Amino acid sequence: MSAYQNVTQRARGGRVQPVVLSNHYRLIREIGRGAYGSVHLAADITVTPEEMCVVKMFQRREEVLKSAQVEYTTLSALKNHRGVVTLLGDLDLDDVYCLVLSRERMNLLTLAGKTEKGKLGTKAITKIVYDVCTTLEYIHSQNYIHRDIKPENLMLGSDLNATIQIKLIDFGVAKYFRKRFDITKRDNMYTNCFYSSGRMSAGMAATPRDDIVMMLFSVMKVQMEVMPLDRSNIERSRADRLLFETKWHRDHYHLPPNLYHLAASIFAGGPSFYPNYNAIKETIKKAYPRFDPSTDILRFDSQQNGTIIIS
Repeated sequence: MSAYQNVTQRARGGRVQPVVLSNHYRLIREIGRGAYGSVHLAADITVTPEEMCVVKMFQRREEVLKSAQVEYTTLSALKNHRGVVTLLGDLDLDDVYCLVLSRERMNLLTLAGKTEKGKLGTKAITKIVYDVCTTLEYIHSQNYIHRDIKPENLMLGSDLNATIQIKLIDFGVAKYFRKRFDITKRDNMYTNCFYSSGRMSAGMAATPRDDIVMMLFSVMKVQMEVMPLDRSNIERSRADRLLFETKWHRDHYHLPPNLYHLAASIFAGGPSFYPNYNAIKETIKKAYPRFDPSTDILRFDSQQNGTIIIS
């Protein structure tokens, strides 16, 4: 039985032997699955004590392997930044290709669901926006655009007892650009993505600024619970996103003050290739003046009942 068949049977509840890849990584449990393959919590058995990691398994299909190669190349180029998930290695097996990544704690949707109110407050959003904006500024300076910023791809660092660092994961659709391109360039790749910007929804190629807009939509989701954008069909969603980027200040969007000012700093001056990173970071820091996200400690404490208290 191949490694992928063994893993698939295990996921379906079949009786299988523990899966160890290349005498190096023991798979513990499946933690995610998609069209590309599956994601597993794993242990590096070559060190003592064993170290936890994540193994992302890609099926051997042309389009899937292309995405895997994009992610490998991008993470290799961005490996020196603390806001990017760490690439530990890769495995080229008979029936699957695997990326081995650092284990992070949980994504923002999971985090919001574990709080008492089911959503994140201003202090947590301040830290998240500051970290993500800082990381995106670095990624863009290396001529990469993430293109898939969403709550599921924004992770808490693995140690909840330390100063938290928000990390970006899933670079499978990242784009490298050699030089600044015309913002009217077409690209229909993300016309249906829930967190895509209005421009992307309208078929325009993603720019660094669009990563920041996707960050805004992501924090709107985890702070407001319900996105104030029409999702009834693709056309209405596209039109509503485009309208939001110029009419975000209207009362019917009900943006809380911190997100209202964040939107103002992002959309100031209209569409552009690069956002004003410094203005965005200064704006979000003013949202919670008693907390400096660049220096102060923010802790996420797990309680016995499973909830998380942010302090």
